Amino acid sequence: TDIANRLSDIEIKIINKYGSVIGVDEVGRGSLFGPVISCCVIANEKFNNLNLSKIKDSKKLSEKIRNKFVREFIDEGCDFGLGYSNNKYIDEFNIGEATLLSMKDSINNLNIRPKAILIDGIQKIPNIDCYQLAIPKGDSKCKTIGAASILAKFVRDFIIRKYHNAVPYYDLIKNVGYGTSIHIKNINTYGKSFGHRKSFKIKSIDR
Repeated sequence: TDIANRLSDIEIKIINKYGSVIGVDEVGRGSLFGPVISCCVIANEKFNNLNLSKIKDSKKLSEKIRNKFVREFIDEGCDFGLGYSNNKYIDEFNIGEATLLSMKDSINNLNIRPKAILIDGIQKIPNIDCYQLAIPKGDSKCKTIGAASILAKFVRDFIIRKYHNAVPYYDLIKNVGYGTSIHIKNINTYGKSFGHRKSFKIKSIDR
């Protein structure tokens, strides 16, 4: 099929064996603030209608290109699922467990039962009854994982920037929760807000 010509060799092999493939990725694992967001995307005919040539790790794309892809993805009516773990869950358990839970939720929120899943990273998702393959740097190797990465980052950036109005001193509008020098400086000045991960150690810096 045409879609097979545009996916990675890994994705083609999975589709040939299982009939379909879902890519899963998360965004926000290394952030100091807010939730970790996961997304899963299924490779089907609607997905095939997209321009897949520029899909790769969301962090390597400009915001303009990410936004354009998300618009095309939504306009085409592509299928996806979202999941998240908030900062309180991250603090209560740990970021690794919270990440896997958000990935599992994204799959459970998809409108089909998965037959085969490709996951960015080195860990499989517990309690998902289907074939799983964890792929290091999968977001730059597989189109479905790359697309999931772009959508997850789009959603997470939107959410974090909404928090900016409530806690403007952390510069969330620019850093979307990551540990820039201004962000860390203001954590040292004002302390952590309700949205910060209390379990994440923040290094003091000279002010």
